[in-house]
Amino acid sequence: MLTICLWTKGRERYIEEILNSISNSLKNDQVRYFIFDNGTEPHIHSILKRWHESNSVNGIFVRIESNDPRPATLWRELRKKGIDWVVFPSDDDIFCSEIVVDWMEAIERNPNLVGFASSATTIDENSNQLDRILHPTLIGLNSEIEKVAASFHEPPFVWPCLFLRMSKLPQKLPSSRFAFDWYVSLQLLIAGEVLSTSKVGLKYRVHSKQESFQAPLRRKFMEAEICHRKFVDSREFRNWIGQQSDEERLNFYRILLGNPPIYGDPIFSISILAQTLSTLIEFSSSFESKSLLISEYARFRGVLLKDGESTHLIDANSEEKSATLGNVRILPSAQSCSNLASAADFLTGNRVAKTFEIHCNHSRGYSKKSIKIDCTKFDSTAPSLNADLMILTITNFLENQGDLNFTLTPGERKLLRIIRKYRNYLPSKWIKLWKSGK
Repeated sequence: MLTICLWTKGRERYIEEILNSISNSLKNDQVRYFIFDNGTEPHIHSILKRWHESNSVNGIFVRIESNDPRPATLWRELRKKGIDWVVFPSDDDIFCSEIVVDWMEAIERNPNLVGFASSATTIDENSNQLDRILHPTLIGLNSEIEKVAASFHEPPFVWPCLFLRMSKLPQKLPSSRFAFDWYVSLQLLIAGEVLSTSKVGLKYRVHSKQESFQAPLRRKFMEAEICHRKFVDSREFRNWIGQQSDEERLNFYRILLGNPPIYGDPIFSISILAQTLSTLIEFSSSFESKSLLISEYARFRGVLLKDGESTHLIDANSEEKSATLGNVRILPSAQSCSNLASAADFLTGNRVAKTFEIHCNHSRGYSKKSIKIDCTKFDSTAPSLNADLMILTITNFLENQGDLNFTLTPGERKLLRIIRKYRNYLPSKWIKLWKSGK
């Protein structure tokens, strides 16, 4: 049995269209409705009530007098009624009744499905068709690891036309206004199989008064960050990640770093990546796996680690410390000095290491890609410290090339603030020189 749930605070202009589309779906005896009147104005309440009275044999009507935007409020009401399969079209959308047959055929073929994610066409405020079609982002992905990792980056489903089984989701869910659907989608993916399809289940209305258009991205991204962190900390995710192999966990994290959470936002994604790293390390069965995870995260943050550095970042037994390799591999050019060669022995790198060509004052025949190391600064008795100097030189080179963002000291930050404050008083040629980066 499918329940079409309409959670509405009352959009008078569009309410008749969504109700009519639900009426069409009720012709199928496997469809029921649940209307949650979320404190609508009296005239909207009257429209909803009249519609319910003419269809009451097929559904449930619940009203609260004061609007409550928390999805968890609706969720509690649905659970009380024992509802399982449910879909949530918005009160400004139009539900496509034809998709119900596709859903029925899908669960008949695979009774273990926990979700059926359909697509949506877009319409404007006057119900005119637009060119854009919204598809589940997971179409074309095969492995569960890929699907879950990709869903940290962006919501995987078109929420108003996602059919889901409530019984497969955790009892406790966040009350997020803007990221609730994202959290539920992540939980659904690790609960079982979700079928994504290009078949259209909804006409999704795009207009200037949509609630999501009324809030700044920072607000929405902050809620997404909080919900992602709750998901990573949840018992369900920990159970799921614990069932994967070390190699699968490493692959999961690589995908996450390649396409970071929350659309790759550099501010709101970092805490999620760090928390996920800690969880993955906790479940890793070998120190090599932990070291590889640290290496991947360090490289993502622009941090180069020489061999043995992982032991400073992960608790390691004495017998494990000798096995750690860094995330950078050095290829010295021909005729490099012995000090450089001995320092390079500390930079052999693990299997995820990035390789750099280097040369020193003594080298001959190096390529244009090679990075120069000033070997006059080397201490012939301290090859490990010389390797540190090579790491520093390579990092500075990458920053100057623009491959890495600059990391500023407190003094540099203060100088930059002064320049910005008094830039209008500086000679124009200085400003031009500054902007040119020369």
